[in-house]
Amino acid sequence: VETGRINEVGQILASFKEVSHAYERHVGKEWPFNVYTMVHGATAESVRQTIKRMSQVCGVSNYRILTTEKELKKTPPTYITQ
Repeated sequence: VETGRINEVGQILASFKEVSHAYERHVGKEWPFNVYTMVHGATAESVRQTIKRMSQVCGVSNYRILTTEKELKKTPPTYITQ
């Protein structure tokens, strides 16, 4: 995402109900992407369709989809009550 559009695009992406995270990251020599989102869906196809809509709405067509291969840690929150 162009530097001047990062906040605008990030807000658009974060507005999708399927997105739990939208944030900026620094680019590297071998990885030029600076905006990341975590998109959730019932199927891989539903996630792809959401990403397609996101791309159209924010006008960003250069992206990569990274899929979860293995969930490393998922624990429920612990609440402290008195």
